[in-house]
Amino acid sequence: MEHPAAFAATMRKYGVSPGDIGDGVTFGEAYDLVVAAMGDTATPLYAAVQGWAFPASFPELVQLASSAGSPDAARKLMPWTLGAENRRREALSVSTAERAEALAELQAMFA
Repeated sequence: MEHPAAFAATMRKYGVSPGDIGDGVTFGEAYDLVVAAMGDTATPLYAAVQGWAFPASFPELVQLASSAGSPDAARKLMPWTLGAENRRREALSVSTAERAEALAELQAMFA
């Protein structure tokens, strides 16, 4: 599963521990909960799968948009916009191992 923390948080929101699946909760019930979560913008699972920065219900989104002051300001605050910015930042980041590998390649070129 690509988003295990979001799945676990969503299951807890519904009062179910992921460890309960198969014992107290059937796989069919867990499936129904996941389907319900994917239709609810306020669940961590929905936000994670959609790439949002945070989960938000429709009323919260409306409140956020109306309190932003302008449409441009509202767009910048929306979870999908902030999520895209986070993904862009992560894509541009360089790990320590990548940096060391690039430096070794450069040193080999000029040695």
